[in-house]
Amino acid sequence: MNISKTARVCALVTLAAALASPSAAAAQQQGGGGVQTITVASRPAGGTFPHTTANLFDNWGRQVGFSTTNCDIVTSPETTSCSGVYVFTGRGQVTWQNATRNSTPPYLIAITGGTGEFCDARGQISVLRTENEPAGGLFTLRIAKNRECTLKP
Repeated sequence: MNISKTARVCALVTLAAALASPSAAAAQQQGGGGVQTITVASRPAGGTFPHTTANLFDNWGRQVGFSTTNCDIVTSPETTSCSGVYVFTGRGQVTWQNATRNSTPPYLIAITGGTGEFCDARGQISVLRTENEPAGGLFTLRIAKNRECTLKP
């Protein structure tokens, strides 16, 4: 895997889903299963690979937060291990982690936890497009929640 593919993996982690519009995002609560689906688009905001940040947008083009990504790369065989955070302004954070030897979307990354509305988050993030794509990044978070969060800072 060359650096451009590796950069794609980390860019995905920077943000951090399945719609054609680069700024498409929607959040909806699904009843019964306690699963919340959030789709966000991303645009690079700073940093250089393997440590980057991106802004997150909903399907109306409004900024709803930001993400950070930090990656480690092993060269033989080339393996990329990344972790990061999606910060949803006023709602909380969702943390994630991923290791791969093939960074070509689509692929899944694990949700490792969260804060605020996402204090007991678990689930997966579908990476459909990374920030390196001309249309920007696109990600779908499927967050399973078992209970309401009652802790306040």
